[in-house]
Order: sequence, then C-alpha cells, then structure tokens
Amino acid sequence: MASRHNTGYIWIMAGNKLIKQLKEEIEKYIGIPYWRNHWSNLTLLKEGPFGGKGTWQQINYATKCATQKENKKNKRQRSPPLAELNTQQIYNLRKRNHIGIDCSGLCYHLLDKLDKLKGNHGILFKTTGVDKPFGVLGVNKVSASELTHPQNSTKIADYNNIQTGDLIRFDKGKHVIFIIEKKRNTIYYIHSSDKTKTRGVHYGTIKITNPNKSLNYQQWSDQTLKGNNYYSKFFFPNSSDGVFRLNCWL
Repeated sequence: MASRHNTGYIWIMAGNKLIKQLKEEIEKYIGIPYWRNHWSNLTLLKEGPFGGKGTWQQINYATKCATQKENKKNKRQRSPPLAELNTQQIYNLRKRNHIGIDCSGLCYHLLDKLDKLKGNHGILFKTTGVDKPFGVLGVNKVSASELTHPQNSTKIADYNNIQTGDLIRFDKGKHVIFIIEKKRNTIYYIHSSDKTKTRGVHYGTIKITNPNKSLNYQQWSDQTLKGNNYYSKFFFPNSSDGVFRLNCWL
C-alpha cells in the first residue's frame, strides 16, 4: 500500500503530466490572429471561417483553403506552399482572410481539452447556454460573459487557490483569459486579444506583488497597443472582473 507521502507525490506527478499535455495543445494556438464576426443590428457585416470559434485543426484547414484561393486569384504571383511560409507570412495570410479565434472560443476549446485530459467527456453539457439546441451550437454560442456567469462559474478570491483552467473575467465581461498554471507568486496565462501590444493568441504573466489586493494592483506582462498598463485600462473589479472557476470543477 502506498504511503500518504507517496500518494501525494503520485498526484503531483499526474498534475504535471496533465499540464504538460495541456501545454502541447496550447502551443497549437499560439500566433493565431484574433478574430470575431462583426455584427450590426443583427446583421452580419464581416464573417470569418468558423466565426472565430474554430479549433486549431479547423483553423489550419481554413488556412490551407485560403492559400489555394489566393493562388487561384493571383496565378502570376503564386505564393510559396504553406509549409514554406514563415510565422509572419502565415499570420498575414490569416489576417487577410479573416482567419482567427476570439478569446471565448480559445478558452472554450482549452477548457474542453482539459476536461477530457481529466478523464471526462468535455464541457459542452456542463456549461449552461452553449448546449442548445441539444449541443448543436456548442462553442458558437459561447462568450466571455457566458463562461464567467454565475450559472457556469464561481469567483475565486484567494490567489493561493488558483488552479489550471481557472478564468480571468476582464473588461466587464467582454474578455476572458485562460490560466495555464500558478507557480509561486506568478500566474501564467494565455488569451487571444486585439487590444494588446502582442496581437492574437499569446502568453502572458501576472506577478502577484500584493496578494491582499485585486489583480489590477499586480504586475502584468501585457501592455496596451500604446504601451500602457493593460490591466489598469481594462480590469474592473467593481464590475465583477476577477478569477473564476467552472462550477463543474468545484
């Protein structure tokens, strides 16, 4: 029989393996542009493939299709094969063709992957508001405010209690960030944004320098487009912004 000490060690090793597998999935999204469909008075003005809610596999497929489409249009100036394009060229190709992912789409897919890595079946039927009708809409219905709504998530006040898969509700519920892990006094996260100096899907950190105050008093690595403090402009603790955890994981 394993001792209590060995049992704790086994759980730590299992957690490390899970985070490693999650990070492998996350890497597939890094560098994808931010995109969300543009609506006005219930009219769709600009639409991107999968509506900014696609998985990395779907986004890769859309990128291949965009390369073929552009080469058909410009037969005299054919682009190199997709495999020969560098990171910036792929990013520009996707931006031209409205291929990308928004913040809630990214978080939904990572939460779903994490749930499956835990041995479950995904979050679709555990998340109210995205399972109608009968799971057909899924991620297409998800939003930042939906994921962090009390019907789906509970606020986590103690920074020492932060776990992998927790979410940061941002900009009065207009934006959401996925927490990869917390090590000592640093939170490591990923999000997709068009309001940060680094655009699209990218990593970020929050250094907790004052654990008794809200996140807008901590040190964020992200900056605004103009190089200002990202958190001071878009984080509003008085409007329920903060750290949240899915109710199904409580």
